Amino acid sequence: MSNGIASFYFIVIALMSGGTIGGLFGFGFGADNERARQNAQSVIDLTKIITASNQLINDSNAASKSMRQALTKRAAHDTHTTREIKNALAQNAGNRVDCRFDDGVMRNLNAARSRAAATAASGVRNAVPSSGAVSR
Repeated sequence: MSNGIASFYFIVIALMSGGTIGGLFGFGFGADNERARQNAQSVIDLTKIITASNQLINDSNAASKSMRQALTKRAAHDTHTTREIKNALAQNAGNRVDCRFDDGVMRNLNAARSRAAATAASGVRNAVPSSGAVSR
């Protein structure tokens, strides 16, 4: 194709796209502007996702800390009640040969059973039932 015909096509395309040769260049700038707008929106969207992820991480860390505290409290309480039962059993070890247990031992065992059932039903993070709660 000769240079004259190529120039003619170029002018026709320019006139159709905006009336001037600048219209051709404007199309390129418009595409660049749209890409920049989309990139900016992508950055905003990704920032929101990262912020939401950070909040989920913080919530997870708080839940883990709460669970560790509840388990520590539960372990301390279990150690205390186990010690109470061992002490009560030690006082009347001779009677157990005939499967007789002191009333205090039976109350402690019953209270421990009730607390274990309540913990199993309500979960570890709920308040530890007091050792004085005896159900019969």
